[in-house]
Amino acid sequence: MATANILTVYLVCLSYLLIAADSQRCKPQYSYSEEARGWLKLHMSPTPWNKALQTCLYEAYQLNKHTGSCYKVHDKKKVVWHEAYEVCAAEGAHLVIINNQEEALVIKNMIPAAYSGSTNKWDAFHIGLYRNSEELDWITLHGDRIDDVFNNWDPGQPDGGTPSHATIIRDGTLDDDNYTSLHRFVCERSPTVLQFEPLSGQYTEIEQTLNC
Repeated sequence: MATANILTVYLVCLSYLLIAADSQRCKPQYSYSEEARGWLKLHMSPTPWNKALQTCLYEAYQLNKHTGSCYKVHDKKKVVWHEAYEVCAAEGAHLVIINNQEEALVIKNMIPAAYSGSTNKWDAFHIGLYRNSEELDWITLHGDRIDDVFNNWDPGQPDGGTPSHATIIRDGTLDDDNYTSLHRFVCERSPTVLQFEPLSGQYTEIEQTLNC
């Protein structure tokens, strides 16, 4: 019986580590959610702002008081869009949804000054904005249309064709790209959320089922 319990914990830890791109420790207090397709923790106690900040920092997130969200830039490894989606979900977060110019500036300022000793305007980061495969409209992971959120595209973008996902580039504007392109990414989470609410958007194009 004891052996079975140890094996179960080991498999849970392994599943978590395979999902996360950055070095993350398996946390027994997290539970896997089929709806969220990720590992989540329910904080039952009312949380003051300073403790919420500590919670964000524990996961290496940065709290921004102006937007009320916590952010984390994953820049150690470039991944395809669905991998970025899964990593954010594993941290109880989602790919960042940029609502306005102020939030775009926050994300822009979080991007490191240079990679490999050089600065490239086209350094891109996956975000939670994609093109609906049926209506070909740009919508966020929460189902908001592009007209209702930040929509400052880089000049000449989106340039049509096959790109189906948006990125934010170094100068703080948007670019379109394929979901198979390798990029760094930014996750966003709430510092005070008590439960996970399923995404309202009908995202079915490249959904992944995690086998745990």
